[in-house]
Amino acid sequence: MQIEDYKKEYGDSYEDNDLVCCYPGGGYINPKVAAERLDMTPAMFNERYSHLLPIMQEEAVDKIEPGLNKYAEKQLETAEK
Repeated sequence: MQIEDYKKEYGDSYEDNDLVCCYPGGGYINPKVAAERLDMTPAMFNERYSHLLPIMQEEAVDKIEPGLNKYAEKQLETAEK
């Protein structure tokens, strides 16, 4: 899966926090960033997603993960320049 690919790519420098959604290097994605990418305030994001059952949380992650990954990759590209 994608996280395993990141671990292989980053090797010892991968920050393994056992996250479902993370930056390619393993770091935490700030909830504010996730909320902004979904055009929500952090409070709206928390209210909407914090009460979901575990399977529904997985489905939500599957829907937002591609957008978060694109954003993270753009951030890394910008930082590398």
